[in-house]
Amino acid sequence: MLTIVVPFAAGGGSDILARLLSPPLAEALKVTVIIENRPGAGGVIAARQVKTMRPDGSTLLFVDMGFSAGASLDRQGGYHPMQDFEPIASVASVSSILTVKQGSPYGSLAELVAAAKQRPRALNMASGGTGGTAHLIGAMFANQAGFEPTHVPYRGMSPAMTDVIAGQTDFIIATAPVALPFIRDKRATALAVASEKPIELLPEIKTFSQQGYPGVVADNVYGLVAPAGLPASVVTILHRDISAIIRTDAFAERVAPLAATTLPMDTPQAYRAFLEADFAKWREVIQRNNIVP
Repeated sequence: MLTIVVPFAAGGGSDILARLLSPPLAEALKVTVIIENRPGAGGVIAARQVKTMRPDGSTLLFVDMGFSAGASLDRQGGYHPMQDFEPIASVASVSSILTVKQGSPYGSLAELVAAAKQRPRALNMASGGTGGTAHLIGAMFANQAGFEPTHVPYRGMSPAMTDVIAGQTDFIIATAPVALPFIRDKRATALAVASEKPIELLPEIKTFSQQGYPGVVADNVYGLVAPAGLPASVVTILHRDISAIIRTDAFAERVAPLAATTLPMDTPQAYRAFLEADFAKWREVIQRNNIVP
């Protein structure tokens, strides 16, 4: 039996992707695959627990951007993404979108930045919680644009988006699955995409890079890691089978409604290199902005 631990509640992006992956993975490995949700502290609780599991391939952790960021936010030294875990394979990538309410006075990214610079801390930036994806990407953008917003953390992205479209807060940088429903029904307006190129579902929205902020590239990459010490032979098998699954058209079609793009990497070492760079990037953002949980 293989247990995939998801560090968030059922129904979120990580949970949905893990459950889409589990049936074909069970078939490939000829084992039962179960999903176990262990939410709390932005994923830190699950990471602390999984790192202590026996490295025999029976337990994997489904991770996203928060895995790298959480290690720097965890002031108790609960885990290190490279020292305590063995990267297995990347699965998919999801873009984030800077979103304002429909009819906002900020009709473009340039207008939002200009207003923010004129009135320091006057613009409110919503997020799903301190140290979460929206907060960190927002801080990265504000650093590069040269302004300081007032951060307004919520208990989750749903109430944060609700207040943005109600005009209670000025903007949010939300993952595409969260933002797109509001954009489609014209309750929200997209101003920029935090990825290397525009996303297929919003081809007319330019990236931050195209609008003068090349450092704001922060796709939320999902993948699987195991407790450190997993034998190389097991890592090779898991990487091979997971990568084969996500390269299929069938899997790409299943994740497309989430605005997700499959992201196979050639080797476990390539995924490790990505995680190392991600850890360094978010540690710098967290330290520069003195972000504490």
